[in-house]
Amino acid sequence: TLRSENISVSAGDIDEGKRRYVVRAEGNLDTVEAVESVVLRSRGQGVSGAIGRVRLSDLAEVGFAYKENTARLRFRGEPALAFNIVREQGANVISTMEEVKVVLKELAEGPVAEQNLVLEQVYDETIYIEGAIDLVTQNIWIGGLLAAGVLLLFLRSPRATLVISLAIPVSIVATFVAMAATGRTLNVISLAGIAFAVGMIVDAAIVVLENIFRLRERGMNRRDAAYEGARQVWGAILVSALTTVMVFIPILVMQLEAGQLFRDIAVAISVSVLLSLIVAVTVIPALSSKLLAGGEQKMLPLPGIDHVARGFKWLVMGYVRLTVRFRALGLMMVALIGTGAAVAAYAYLPKLEYLPEGNRNLVFGFIIPPPGYNLDTTETIAERIEAVARPMWEARPESATPDGLPSLQSFFFVATPGNSFVGAATVDDARVAEVIPILSRPIFAEPGTFGFMTQPSLFGRGIGGGRTIELNVSGDRLEDILGVAG
Repeated sequence: TLRSENISVSAGDIDEGKRRYVVRAEGNLDTVEAVESVVLRSRGQGVSGAIGRVRLSDLAEVGFAYKENTARLRFRGEPALAFNIVREQGANVISTMEEVKVVLKELAEGPVAEQNLVLEQVYDETIYIEGAIDLVTQNIWIGGLLAAGVLLLFLRSPRATLVISLAIPVSIVATFVAMAATGRTLNVISLAGIAFAVGMIVDAAIVVLENIFRLRERGMNRRDAAYEGARQVWGAILVSALTTVMVFIPILVMQLEAGQLFRDIAVAISVSVLLSLIVAVTVIPALSSKLLAGGEQKMLPLPGIDHVARGFKWLVMGYVRLTVRFRALGLMMVALIGTGAAVAAYAYLPKLEYLPEGNRNLVFGFIIPPPGYNLDTTETIAERIEAVARPMWEARPESATPDGLPSLQSFFFVATPGNSFVGAATVDDARVAEVIPILSRPIFAEPGTFGFMTQPSLFGRGIGGGRTIELNVSGDRLEDILGVAG
């Protein structure tokens, strides 16, 4: 569609004075002939009044073609096109990606295949969310198995183990329901909070169950043991749960960036711990009254483990007796332990950082070639890099090449007149950092080429992620600027 410039037309003298009307004309140029017939100039000729016109076809050759490339992209050594998909604000990223994959499959098998092209998805951020879900699932299983192992080790009761095992999924499912009711979503941060809370969920349940089990061993009937066992310890587990929740109250009311970042993890842990308290005083006694056997039970001996346990118990109780009997010794031990902890914390304090780097399966290199390089010359840099990277992407789907180098799942190079960038992802995401020195050598072997290569942060959206500091140097003399920057 050709839209002409605004044209001012004089309407002559009217009562109110001279007015000007703005007229906009539109015309569709959808064929070569229509473009050729566009009149560039028209005016009368002499006294005859003949009209002379200059058309576009008189001054130029008109044809159907593509505009010249302003950038070139290569994917695994072949010319390619690339586009990204951005979800709307507030849209569910998991649902969006599932629909995108369906549409991409339809396009790949339909219009794209008809043009003898191949459509391939090269990056998907939802893999980290799915990894977080797998982490939660793994923590549930590991936490449950460890809790079962501890109960079997100390109580030697399969029924008591079953009670705890049933309490864990009840608390987790209730946490999901409570978060949905409060309007919170499941994301990487909230799922991490639930993963942390799995170890806290079993604490209250184990305390209540162990007390009920102890009363059953003394001969108390099931109903009374369940009631008394929960009644005797509910105050202690309530205080324990509340102290955990109170820690997160400042984060829940904080409106700054840190509060927004950690609010989901605070909500997840707080809800999980409070619900585990409810489960401990409701579900555990109910199950115990039905499943736990009564009377004093003979403990199955475990050679070696029992001897170590008795030795550890003897040491701990000996220490307690000494510190209780001798006040000076107790104060000295408190001072010694406190001072030792403070000194160790000061000596081994990790480096401070705002956000961790994460394990994003992507290395990204930014290249600034010497001034004056055109696309053809810049593309020669890509060919040298591809010569180094080709054995690594040809090794797919194996995780490493015969030489032991990490194999590449994807590799791309984008060249523009002013700068270029290169990126790669590995089959084994744990080895992606090893690609940086391998690709850096051919990238910066070109004389006069500047740039960097890095692994982007999982928690950042910029090239450098959360650890980048941008420094701009300006001045009147280029030599001075380069010296300062160096």
